[in-house]
Amino acid sequence: MNCPLQQSLSCGAFCVAGGLCADELKSSESEFSPFAEFEDSYDNYVDRVRSSAEWGGQLELQCLAKALKRQIIVYCAESSPLEIGSIVDNDQDPIRLSYHKHYYALGEHYNAVVSDL
Repeated sequence: MNCPLQQSLSCGAFCVAGGLCADELKSSESEFSPFAEFEDSYDNYVDRVRSSAEWGGQLELQCLAKALKRQIIVYCAESSPLEIGSIVDNDQDPIRLSYHKHYYALGEHYNAVVSDL
């Protein structure tokens, strides 16, 4: 695996993904800040993305797709697959996630979809 996000997910951690997302949010602030949901400041929102589990929506997935130069496909029972990011000619498969609107006590939740090896 060459993808930091997939390496992180395979270890059961998401802090690497939060860091990648926060870095992209900060470096592309003019592109993403108009669409970010925050109550206090954009910088505090970026810090929360980096350091907490309080993130993970479509905006953050767009940031990850851009940062990783990978397409992300989100599967959901209620809709057609959502393709985020463009296909980059780097011979890497897209990152596949399943979206669960009501996932037990967690509420909205994403899971990695991996192929059966």
